[in-house]
Amino acid sequence: MNTETAVNPALLPVVQRVKLALNSERLEAEFRALAAESAEIVAITNEAGYQQAHAARMRLVKARTTTAKNRLLAADDAASYTKGLIVEEKRLLALIAPEEARLQALQGAEDAKREAKIKSEIERAEQIQAHIRGYAEGALAMAGKPAAEIAGALEAMRKIFVGEWAMEFKAQAQEARDKAIAALEQLHAGAVAQETAKVRAEQEVEARKIEADRRAVEDAARKQREATEERERAARAEQAERKAQRKRNEILDGRAMLETFFARFHMVPEFGEVASAIGIYLTNTQTTSKAKRVAAQKVPA
Repeated sequence: MNTETAVNPALLPVVQRVKLALNSERLEAEFRALAAESAEIVAITNEAGYQQAHAARMRLVKARTTTAKNRLLAADDAASYTKGLIVEEKRLLALIAPEEARLQALQGAEDAKREAKIKSEIERAEQIQAHIRGYAEGALAMAGKPAAEIAGALEAMRKIFVGEWAMEFKAQAQEARDKAIAALEQLHAGAVAQETAKVRAEQEVEARKIEADRRAVEDAARKQREATEERERAARAEQAERKAQRKRNEILDGRAMLETFFARFHMVPEFGEVASAIGIYLTNTQTTSKAKRVAAQKVPA
């Protein structure tokens, strides 16, 4: 038996089935030869040449239309074949469809139970995990809080007992609780140190303020005392100046009297000796013109 004829065409790949339906192997050789027959026609120069070209083209047209007709016949046959396949498929599948549906319903019910169980397990695990996360979140929320508030949270965390509620996450819950306690202890120590430093800083500021106030009072008292002393010194200086000025005025007044006496009586014989002595005195102490300038500068007592 020929192996090639024994093969079911329906089982061949699509490309091979198409070639078989159109007899492509034979037509390919014929079409190549047919196309080569007119290759020598490159120009039409007379009636014979025209008829030769027409005859060659008609052979090509017939080959094309015949192939197209065969393709349509093969397509119609393929369509009928496809419809038959669909009908037969439905008949065969109807034999097993009820059993498939029954088994699918059984399996669907079981899948629903399993899904519900898985969902319940997921929710249970998520609730436990949320509770465990609450330890760290609670400790984190205490950042920046007063030391007293952190101490309260720390005491509450130490009282937490990780029991059977944590189930398979018990070790994780215990570890999270211990880490939260350690974090709260660290936060509390930091808060205490910060508050202590704040109190110390406030005390230092207050001490500096008190010291500044004390110095301000002392400076004010010193300035007041210095001002009083300055006024007293000025008053004493002014008093001394006035006393000295009075003395200078007295001297100037006496000198003026002598100058007046000398001016009036130095030519009088009776007062010649006295006037001569006064003249010598005035000459030895200061010139008459200078005495006049001093007299002009005399300040009233």
